[in-house]
Amino acid sequence: MTKAIEIEASKVLRDITNSEKKIVVLEGGARSTKTWSLFQWIIINCFKSTGELYMIGRLKMTWVKLTLLRDFQQIIEKYKVPVTPEINLNRAEQVYTLNGNSIMFVGMDEPLKLHGVSPDYVWINEAIEASYKDYQQFAIRVKKRIFLDYNPAAETHWIYDNVISDPDCDYFHSTMRDNPWLEETIVRELNKLENTDPVAYKIYNLGLRAQQKGLIFKNWEIVDAIPDGARVVGYWLDFGFVNDPTSIGLLAYVDGELWADELVYERGLVNVPVRDVRTGVVHPNISDKLDDLGLQTNDDIIADSAERKSIAELRAMGWNVLPAHKPSITFGLDILRRFKINVTARSINTIKEFRNYKWSTDKDGEPVRPEKPIDDWNHSIDGMRYVAVLKLRVSTGGAERIN
Repeated sequence: MTKAIEIEASKVLRDITNSEKKIVVLEGGARSTKTWSLFQWIIINCFKSTGELYMIGRLKMTWVKLTLLRDFQQIIEKYKVPVTPEINLNRAEQVYTLNGNSIMFVGMDEPLKLHGVSPDYVWINEAIEASYKDYQQFAIRVKKRIFLDYNPAAETHWIYDNVISDPDCDYFHSTMRDNPWLEETIVRELNKLENTDPVAYKIYNLGLRAQQKGLIFKNWEIVDAIPDGARVVGYWLDFGFVNDPTSIGLLAYVDGELWADELVYERGLVNVPVRDVRTGVVHPNISDKLDDLGLQTNDDIIADSAERKSIAELRAMGWNVLPAHKPSITFGLDILRRFKINVTARSINTIKEFRNYKWSTDKDGEPVRPEKPIDDWNHSIDGMRYVAVLKLRVSTGGAERIN
């Protein structure tokens, strides 16, 4: 006999469960349980029937592995759901079995995997990233139902025009206030946006449609990886702990362009190994992360000069952590903005920063003078700025060269 699973329901899960339409659109703010609730619904539905195929997709397979698969792993571990095989992010085919049903994870950048497949259910995660053509490729194949979820970071979109208007579509809105289990630190972060970034507050806190304006970086794109032959400029390190994440990454240079690769983006990291006297467990720490990444003790790691104690602790562990030179924020940004910046697809948090990092505006939405960036969405970008000021220089004629 299958052991009963107790699943706590949020408003979003209740909305999905009560819907009988073919199309379900979940629009809303960050941390409103959209993703978690859809996984809960899939698990529940898998125990109601067998022999069905669930296809879960996002724009890039890299992002599927970094977000959806990790959430899926977390939820099946929480509920002790008997999924086979064991989740392995390195496996070529990401297909899992639950009670005789198949759960298939795909990237829209792998169209060949979609050919000839007719899933019973489709879920397009972060659907705001996808094109209408992507949606149609799924919609023409699905047998029963299709789900879309997203933060509404656009004022106009094919979802609003072509999907929500469909009579066979249920539309549900949610915000963090519909998540009764949200950590207080995240609540504070999302609430502070009201004063620091009203547009981001509207999108991520209130879950309302808005277009980001005044973005600082425009000359950038997402790439698969740093190319062979690229020269390492330096590693960045921006310290964080509770409210802000620690960001570690690599900045490289080739053919007049910069290439950024996010390596760590995590809260709760102390600087060096510290053992808890009560449990004997060593706290997750920056030094061990650097070691796990394979960095060498002679690699240049440029860190926030305001964190002198943290720098000293890491140097005592043998790491070549150097304090950043910080003449001004805009000075460092000006150096970065003279290059085209290529961000690796796996740098999912850094990509979000590039999509949201903006200049401050007045109450009428006009840029303030002198230019000043909003102090948010900038943990990796701050780190990149540290490396740029210390390791790059730009000639007066505009030609860039490595120091």
